[in-house]
Amino acid sequence: LATGTVNTYLDTTSGVETSILNDEDGQIKSSETTLYGKFIRRNAGTNDWRKYPETEGNLATAPANAWTWGNPANDPCKSLGTTWRVPTQAEWSQIASNNTWVWQDGGTNGTSGYLLKPFGTNKPTTLFLPAAGGRYPNSGMPITVGNGGYYWSSAVIGTISYSLYFASGNILAANSYGRAYGFSVRCVSE
Repeated sequence: LATGTVNTYLDTTSGVETSILNDEDGQIKSSETTLYGKFIRRNAGTNDWRKYPETEGNLATAPANAWTWGNPANDPCKSLGTTWRVPTQAEWSQIASNNTWVWQDGGTNGTSGYLLKPFGTNKPTTLFLPAAGGRYPNSGMPITVGNGGYYWSSAVIGTISYSLYFASGNILAANSYGRAYGFSVRCVSE
């Protein structure tokens, strides 16, 4: 989505039924041709793109553990193999504080983002995080594409989840958002 354009949306006020999701990775089944490949816009409820009938009307007990990435049924990284998972918020904190962040301007023909170098700029790069931006849940419009990045963590609290956020020299390892936002997932292997 480097261009920031999504041509097809699924609008929902109640979220996507969990029955149409794959058991192995929690993603929409490709056989669901009216839903597959669309950005899910959500304007109400728990600010989550998935529907949980047992808690939908009760925001105080919204599904804190239903979107737990560590659960193989909900972790999108498990589709890469059993050792893959979404990083924890603590891991993003360690990455944020134990590396030198060097901005790389991709210009018109490249991808902007941060090179992460352990303990100084003279060390080899260990990670590149593209400034992929994100998407607003209610409109699907892009957020800071090319200037900032949002990367989900596995940490949840109530109706929100934590992400790593960076833009304009700010790096926040415990930024919180509703789960209907369209942010990047960077998988790690154990």
